[in-house]
Amino acid sequence: MTVMTLKQFADAEGVTYESVRRLVARYTEDLGNHIYIKDNTRFLDEWAIDFLRTKRRQSPIIRVVEDRGEEIQTLQARIEELENQTDDLLTRLLEAQKQIIDAQTKTTSANEKTIEAQRQIIELEAREKKYLQARVDLEEQRAELEAARAEHERTAADLAAAEEARAADQDEIQRLRDEVQQLRSEADRFKPSIFGFWRKV
Repeated sequence: MTVMTLKQFADAEGVTYESVRRLVARYTEDLGNHIYIKDNTRFLDEWAIDFLRTKRRQSPIIRVVEDRGEEIQTLQARIEELENQTDDLLTRLLEAQKQIIDAQTKTTSANEKTIEAQRQIIELEAREKKYLQARVDLEEQRAELEAARAEHERTAADLAAAEEARAADQDEIQRLRDEVQQLRSEADRFKPSIFGFWRKV
């Protein structure tokens, strides 16, 4: 039977431990004996894992954070691709420079190769500059996405806190209603006597 700690579940789902902790707290009654404590660590059984996965998919905030994570992974892959292309361009640039040195030791026809090699250098430098700028842009986008993910996590925490506060307010309202009802019932039991006094009946 598959069991996981809360941290293992968070890592497997690609979310924060805090978001999993709040999810478990929200559905404590539903989880029942499917979550247990061993050596001061909470464990989820297979039923609890499936249950929490289902509930997590129903949360739009978590899905937004996950979507942001996928965008970041895509950008990271693009950055790695650009880094590889930059390395290739640098290799080609060194090769072009070597061609210039060789051309300088040859005949007039070799001078034409030098001119071509110089043209290639200019082109490669321009492409390198373009790729480096693209990399800077992608790094900025990644930073923005990281900030967006942090903001969504804060929003999720605020939402959870608001839900808890609302639940507490509803409990307090119900308690006051019950108290008022009890006082009204108690008051209805007092009737005026013929002497003008109130007596309990």
